[in-house]
Amino acid sequence: MDARNGWAISPEGRLHVLLIFAEINFDGDFAHLDPIAPEGTKDWKPRKIPWWKDKLFSKEPDGNSYMTKFFRQASFGKFQVTGDYLDTIITIDISSVKDRSGRVVTEDPYGNGYFRSEVVRRAAKMPFRTGFGSVAGDFDRWELTTTGMQKINKPNGNFDMVMIIWRNIHVRNLGDNSGFVSPGDIGKIHQDMGTDSYSMFRMSNFVPLSICRHEFSHMLYGGNNFHNASGGVGTHTFICGLGGWSNMSNDARCSDTWNVWDRERLGWKNPDNQFLVTARDGITMTEISGELSYGKPLPNEKGHFVLRDFVSTGDALKIKLPGLTSPVNNQYLWIENHQRIKGWIDFDQVMIPGMYAFITVGKDELTGSRTFGGNNNYGFPLVAAGNYDFSYPADRTNDKRIFIDSDRPNAFTGYHLLMSHANDLDGNGEIVLGAGRKEEIIFPNGVVKDGVEMTEEFFDYKTYPVYGNTDIAFTPQRYHKIGIGYNPAAVPVYSHSNPGGPREFDNRRIYLNGISIEFQRTDESGNIHLKIRWEDFDIVNNVRWCGNIVSNEKINLFPGRMILLDQGYSPQVTKIQNLSISDSAFAEPSVLELRPGSETTLDRWSSIRVQGGSSLLVRAGSKLTLRRGAKIIIAEGSFLWIEKGSVIELERGAGFQFTKSQVGMHSIVSPQFNDRISHVDPPSK
Repeated sequence: MDARNGWAISPEGRLHVLLIFAEINFDGDFAHLDPIAPEGTKDWKPRKIPWWKDKLFSKEPDGNSYMTKFFRQASFGKFQVTGDYLDTIITIDISSVKDRSGRVVTEDPYGNGYFRSEVVRRAAKMPFRTGFGSVAGDFDRWELTTTGMQKINKPNGNFDMVMIIWRNIHVRNLGDNSGFVSPGDIGKIHQDMGTDSYSMFRMSNFVPLSICRHEFSHMLYGGNNFHNASGGVGTHTFICGLGGWSNMSNDARCSDTWNVWDRERLGWKNPDNQFLVTARDGITMTEISGELSYGKPLPNEKGHFVLRDFVSTGDALKIKLPGLTSPVNNQYLWIENHQRIKGWIDFDQVMIPGMYAFITVGKDELTGSRTFGGNNNYGFPLVAAGNYDFSYPADRTNDKRIFIDSDRPNAFTGYHLLMSHANDLDGNGEIVLGAGRKEEIIFPNGVVKDGVEMTEEFFDYKTYPVYGNTDIAFTPQRYHKIGIGYNPAAVPVYSHSNPGGPREFDNRRIYLNGISIEFQRTDESGNIHLKIRWEDFDIVNNVRWCGNIVSNEKINLFPGRMILLDQGYSPQVTKIQNLSISDSAFAEPSVLELRPGSETTLDRWSSIRVQGGSSLLVRAGSKLTLRRGAKIIIAEGSFLWIEKGSVIELERGAGFQFTKSQVGMHSIVSPQFNDRISHVDPPSK
């Protein structure tokens, strides 16, 4: 089993798709059931094939209809998706569709078998005429095999894929711009030719580009657990819904464009490149692998890389995030340069040229029994503007704006602008999650930053941030660096397999590391020059950290800077936590654990402030150094825990300051601390 063979269809070679346009005539007493006005819409009139009939597929691989161009560009020509359409719409009187008891079927279940069967029956009786002149044999090129196995490129007597697009079908849970796809035979459409796979969706308004791409892509990737950038059916990876961009992105997307994870999974390598995930050495400009291993030597001493435009060249970076161990899912950071080159399908409107980043959770097994397993919504975009503990209006049911306060950054466990936000909308102390339930999720429709309401120029679509905004891209001039001293950071993110999560494969710790990615300049060709470091432990800004944070390596706090270890307020669990500081936090108290072998240095006059019920835990075998005047401040209700065997060094004027706190040590009475620190068992967290 191999992802590069495709789930049900092959991601290489040519596939010719048959489109059938269909509608329901709500005759007799059933006119009131028509979900569309009797006169239709401007994009699709009754009894007619829609004007966009030739906008989805071209007859030949070099055509520029959307699906043909999309998959040609995404695969570097490896996958050729063409098609044609029956030149006559199929109109079905609803009074003629009856169940086995002879009753008129007014609302078919989601699989809509009755209406589907009627379309097949009508098509079989029609002359087989297509808009572009394709003949039936053109649609039969493949013999499909089992999931993830090599497909056989020869005819087998069936249509490889048939898409039925409805103008106005009345089907439970099937609204406009929604549908499904499935392998299987739906009956004899022409002579003895059945189907190997089929898709059905409704689209009365607009050209159905996104729904067509999304449903078709399921056949490459897998079932509902491959929904991405979508609320979609299936078990989610995060407590919130995530936006983003992917072949599998759907309703919550900021773009339809493919990403590097898509290309790696399906084996879509640029034939001009040696590597599928590829980059350029920033010194020699020669090709190097873009797949990097944390801590391993970089291709040149300065860590300089160049990424050309990802969409047109395939250049990207992939870094496995350290700290996670089985059974927790692996996480990877991906970096792409999107320059929006004319003629290529890419981001548009407000999503400016620049560097775009995202993290994937799981979904990294390309072979074996788990290739098509895992949760959906596995992509976590890194938004350049950072993560925050947002605030919300009092009436969160009707007012769905989100409020950013620059004083409440939360780089590790906060929310961002490409999210739908989990929230306790009814105020009962519990957040309801899960497909098929009345989820307590805010889908933001406005953003207020530091008291200023963002206008439509900030957004890609109206004032919905999840559909794209100007603050996603990293550029050398603005939001230029990712690292633990910045927001966001290159650390593993929390996962939460809702509604019952977290589960054993979910990550619930933030592992600090030395990964930094600095975007230095964009040259005249649109190439972005960047610098990568594995040992960038410098905290050069004031930062606010929330979550269960682990340091296995180093922390270097610069002079005069502060780490604020604080309670997070972005929901990460579904029930209120019992905290002395607040009764409305849906996140556990924060902990910074300095583990054996780690080194933490507070330079002159810098400080770590522990507040909001948080804990600083200094493990045996760790080293904590406070330079002149540096302080560790433990606010009321928060904790300091020091284990015997830790090494603490204080220079003149440095020390610990307590404010009516519960302190997990007896005393520190002289600069010669190592033998004067009492052993205290840490709290169980």
